[in-house]
Amino acid sequence: MGALKIIKHASGPQYKVQSPGQPFTMTESWLVSWIPTNEADVQSCPEDIAIIVAASETGAGGSFIPKVQQRYVGCDANASFLVCESVDWRVMPGALKTWMVTANWSSLMEFQYNSTVPEPWTRVTRTSSMRQMPIWRVDAEIPEEPYTFPPTAVGGDIGGTKVDVQGQPANRFVQQMQIICEFHYDRTFTLGPDDEIAPEPGPYFSGWLGTRNSETFLGYEPGQILCNGISISPVNDQIYIMQFKFLFDWMSFFEQRPAPNAGGASFLAAAATAFLGVPYRQSSLVSWYQPYPDREDLKLMFPAAVYDAFLTALPAVNTCATPGRSLASKQFDFPES
Repeated sequence: MGALKIIKHASGPQYKVQSPGQPFTMTESWLVSWIPTNEADVQSCPEDIAIIVAASETGAGGSFIPKVQQRYVGCDANASFLVCESVDWRVMPGALKTWMVTANWSSLMEFQYNSTVPEPWTRVTRTSSMRQMPIWRVDAEIPEEPYTFPPTAVGGDIGGTKVDVQGQPANRFVQQMQIICEFHYDRTFTLGPDDEIAPEPGPYFSGWLGTRNSETFLGYEPGQILCNGISISPVNDQIYIMQFKFLFDWMSFFEQRPAPNAGGASFLAAAATAFLGVPYRQSSLVSWYQPYPDREDLKLMFPAAVYDAFLTALPAVNTCATPGRSLASKQFDFPES
């Protein structure tokens, strides 16, 4: 019949600890052999694939070769997140049905050195842009919120200097910035007693779309940040990359609207203004309009530790009394606005 033999290699396991966001890996090795009991067994030895299956299913002497997608057994703070990503079987030349087998384990969870939970991996990307905005007034102050549109009071005009011609607005460009915040999410963390994964996170987060920040968010004042997209991409069967997209707007997304006359065109003032000596009229009443009136505390979209990690930089700076060199010549303090 012959028998399977599995011997753990004395050189393992081996580990590789990397920066947050990079996998923590472990490799283990075994010598796996099928040992015939007599000459007849040599002529009727099992197929290679049958031996691979038997090494993981039934094992030998209490030892087993891990299966791909098997989680490491144990309650260690780091090893318990390891998942077997691949198993390499390399034949040993000159030996009958003998392989050097290496199991490769990996985890994207941040490595924990002590009782303090490590800061989660996060990434924030910023890309500047501008939007074109029709304006009837310049130097008009952004209103306090909540703001009611259309204003019903006669004195609801926004003030400022008129710049339209016969009700046709001028244009200005408003500074914007796309902000993308990312972190890792372990979808197996909330496995239930029946090993069913929790509901997909997408529908829950969709309610945040189109809302602006009611509180300070990533250092930006209330109203200046809009949640305009959420992307959830699998890295593997365990881990998602959660990607949240926000848009900063220097004018808090406010737009200008002129008061209409009975025909629907802009209500023009009776007094005329000269344009190179040619008289023309301008819109007499202008209000603000907010296309995104709903506001929420956008910090609540994230676990507390994840949001805190967005606001910190690691590793900490060197605190030696006499630094080896200064970076002042090629760095600067970012202005607040």
